[in-house]
Amino acid sequence: MKIPGFMRRFLPKSAFAKSVSILVGSTAIGQTITVLASPLLTRIYSPEDFGTLAVFASFLGVVAVVASLRYELALPLPEEDETAANVLALSLSIVVANTLLVGFLVWLFGDKLVKIVNAPRLHSFLWLVPLGIMGAGFYQVLSFWAVRKKAFNHIAQTKLNQSIGQILTQLSLGVTVSGPVGLLLGQVIGQAMGSTTLAVLAWRNDEQSFKAVNPSDMLRVASRYKDFPLFSSWSTLFNALSLQIPVVLLSYLFGPTVTGLYSLGYRVLQTPMSLIGQSIGQVFFSSAAEANRSGSISVVTRVIFHRLVQVGLPVILLIGVAAPELFSFVFGSEWQVAGVYAQWFVPWLLLVFISSPLSTLPSVLEKQQLEMAFQATLLLSRIVSLLIGAALGNVFWAIALFALVSALCWFAFMLCNMRMSGNGAGLVLGIIVKELVLAIPMILPVVIAKALFSSTILVIIVVVLSGMIIVYRVLKLLPGRE
Repeated sequence: MKIPGFMRRFLPKSAFAKSVSILVGSTAIGQTITVLASPLLTRIYSPEDFGTLAVFASFLGVVAVVASLRYELALPLPEEDETAANVLALSLSIVVANTLLVGFLVWLFGDKLVKIVNAPRLHSFLWLVPLGIMGAGFYQVLSFWAVRKKAFNHIAQTKLNQSIGQILTQLSLGVTVSGPVGLLLGQVIGQAMGSTTLAVLAWRNDEQSFKAVNPSDMLRVASRYKDFPLFSSWSTLFNALSLQIPVVLLSYLFGPTVTGLYSLGYRVLQTPMSLIGQSIGQVFFSSAAEANRSGSISVVTRVIFHRLVQVGLPVILLIGVAAPELFSFVFGSEWQVAGVYAQWFVPWLLLVFISSPLSTLPSVLEKQQLEMAFQATLLLSRIVSLLIGAALGNVFWAIALFALVSALCWFAFMLCNMRMSGNGAGLVLGIIVKELVLAIPMILPVVIAKALFSSTILVIIVVVLSGMIIVYRVLKLLPGRE
């Protein structure tokens, strides 16, 4: 992604901050496109269509994240490119094998699967599942090679292309074909776009390294980094299951309409923050491996943690406070309930935004067992919370309990990661409390407006003004601008 000359002087000076800025900038543009298209999508597609998409994305989300058994996480670690090239070849080979396996299983058990999750409309589109897994798996592996080579500008370009490709597909098919097919195909295309670009870049720049790939060395690196499939793949699978469990259970217990409302509330609040967090996490992963070798991992982690709190806390709080009004105004009155659901997500997703970029620390420090234990606990807690809510027969209780246990588990994991990096709980809590105090004055006008005004438009105007103040402060806090 070539940066115009007049824009370069606005970028921060440090390499880390510049990389983050490039990735976050492209992500922000991509998410702006997604947000602007969302009101059109919610008027083209029904909540039931979005419910079908949510179940489909759940299938992809569970399998695609472990398509390479997480060997891609080892790509930034070897000092020699030849060793890393063998890890890359191993990872891509595993993606192909798992794609074929999933295709076979879908062919055998697809009918039973759609009945179990109460998503009959998905039956005609199950053939998209293996394609989505292969596309997402290839991109995931190749993007970590790009992280190793610090090709963040190329990653940024592919992220932007993914958003554009997904939205164009969903809009064009939405007005020409009835049903959820446009949403599903857009999801597949969006996740796969960029793989070819990253593959060509890797071959052009590192052809000699790839010529060193051979079966014996692939087996050797498979054994050297065996903790990634043994522990990281399970922890990632547990995490994916814990994220998708509410979609499957809500569809089974309450039907696709409730699932669609939940998925929109979750997606609007989580997706922008998650992709920004992933951008920071990719750069952090690359830098953390070097920092660990030089003994500066504690300082690097503390600085990034503080920035994440500064950026995430006021933004997520603002959206959470005004979520019902925002959803009703942007998406239509029938989606206001999705905004109510989104309010329950605020503490949980704030902690995910802060913690997720730093969750690569167990991989950097090769303590994957800790992450696996956390993800297993998170999964079990979420299942129990949803079953309790279902037993009470109240979807609001189910979602509230799910969000509460999620927040508690992520808070504990955040403390563990920070302590593992050499930063104590006192420092962590001190930063959070300080930034919360600073954020309250920026959120308070929205709270007062909601109490005084019955007009949604007036509340939205106050939200926009408060948002402008928050954005101004966040821009001033971008790392490397001091």
